[in-house]
Amino acid sequence: MKGWRGWLIATRPADWLLIGLLLGAAIAGELYLATHARRGSLAEVQVDGRVVLRLPLDRPTETTVEGRLGPLTIAVAGGKVRVVEAPCRHQVCVRMGARGRAGETLVCVPSRVVICILGPRSVEGVDAVAR
Repeated sequence: MKGWRGWLIATRPADWLLIGLLLGAAIAGELYLATHARRGSLAEVQVDGRVVLRLPLDRPTETTVEGRLGPLTIAVAGGKVRVVEAPCRHQVCVRMGARGRAGETLVCVPSRVVICILGPRSVEGVDAVAR
């Protein structure tokens, strides 16, 4: 009994039940996260670690930020933010698409621009300090 065929013959009904339960739990978890993820309320734009701009995600807008390599065009629409145009060579930040969930980020490494999506809690301020 070699290969996958031997493994298939050696499995028992309880094994298949366990595999089904694990697969079902994974799918249910993904569906739960997709429907209950917190929507972001603000996009914070940082250049070289300094906050240069905060954009509300509820108002469509398009703006330009000066990064290390040159201007970076950022657009907000439909509660999401995306990089429309960037001066970097590989355009990874443009291909990342739109982001709108709290905690997500868009990054243009060559230009040293980071866009963080903030949720309602993170906008209010610090909720805990660890020492």
